[in-house]
Amino acid sequence: MTGDLALLHDANGFLSLPKFKGSLTIVLVNNRGGGIFETLPVAQREPAIFEECFATPQAVDFSELATCHGVEHLKPSSWEEFEAAMSDLSAAGVRLVELAADRKQDVSLRADLLAEAGATA
Repeated sequence: MTGDLALLHDANGFLSLPKFKGSLTIVLVNNRGGGIFETLPVAQREPAIFEECFATPQAVDFSELATCHGVEHLKPSSWEEFEAAMSDLSAAGVRLVELAADRKQDVSLRADLLAEAGATA
């Protein structure tokens, strides 16, 4: 499991795929930028600086990136499609399962989950 920016930073790893034998499923959480950084104080204090320097929004078409490296690309739009994409992890080859996410929505969801976890502790 990886985020979109992390995958882009390490995309040159796909160059070694001709030597790869086995199975690999990469789950990509694509929130079009550095969503993890939304929790930093600078996100609220300096939104313009935050967007450019931390969130670094991107609009990469990961299906094209996958295709140019011979990687199967799946983009499930429902839980059922995700389950199907993950059903045979031992199948030979490399696949990229891309999950679309919303950076701003993820911040509130993460806060709600942490609050709920704290309430049950």
